[in-house]
Amino acid sequence: MILLQFLVELSQGKYDASSVKDKRQLARVASVVKECFFVVDQRTRDSDYVTCDKAVVIRRFVKEFLEVASKMTCEEREQLIIVQMDRNVKLMQSYQDVLEAGRSFVRLRQELNAESEMVRAEAARANAELQEAEAEHALFEAKMRIWEKRHREYMESGDDYGERELNYRKRALEGDADAAAYFAEREQYLRGRRTRDSRRS
Repeated sequence: MILLQFLVELSQGKYDASSVKDKRQLARVASVVKECFFVVDQRTRDSDYVTCDKAVVIRRFVKEFLEVASKMTCEEREQLIIVQMDRNVKLMQSYQDVLEAGRSFVRLRQELNAESEMVRAEAARANAELQEAEAEHALFEAKMRIWEKRHREYMESGDDYGERELNYRKRALEGDADAAAYFAEREQYLRGRRTRDSRRS
C-alpha cells in the first residue's frame, strides 16, 4: 500500500519512465528503498507494522530516490541503488536475526532461571519435610526405648501379674519416675481404648 501511488505514477510515465524497462526498474528502485527503510524502522521497534507518520517519511524518501534514479542510466540504477539497497536489506535482516536470537537466548535463560528457582524451592521444601520426618522418627524411637525400658522393668518386678502390679505401683508411690510414667501412659492408653469401644457400641 505504501508504494501504490508510485506504481500508478510510474505506469503513467512519471519520473521519466518512458519505456517498459524504465518503469519496471524504477518500480524495483521504489521497492528496495521502501524495504530498506522498513527494515531500518523495524530494527528500532518491536512491532510488525509501520505507523502512518513513518509511512509518510518512507514515501518521501522513495520519491527522492525515484527522482534521482530517473536521471540515471539502467546500469547505474542497478548497481548504485538496487544492488546496494538489496545488500543493505540483507545485512540489516541478518542483524535482526542475530538480535532476535540474542533475545531468545535471554528469554530462555530467564525461563531456565525461573525453573531453577522452582526446583530449588521444591528441593528445599522436600528437604524440610525429610528433616521433619526424621525428627519425628527419632522422637518415636526415643519414646519406644523409654517405653521398652519401663515395660522391661515392670515385667522384671515380679513373677506374675499381681506381684508385678503390686511391686511396680509401690515403686511409683515411692517416687520412681519411670514407674509412675508407665502407669500414667498405660492409663491414658486404656482410657482412649474405652472411649473408642464406647463409640463403636
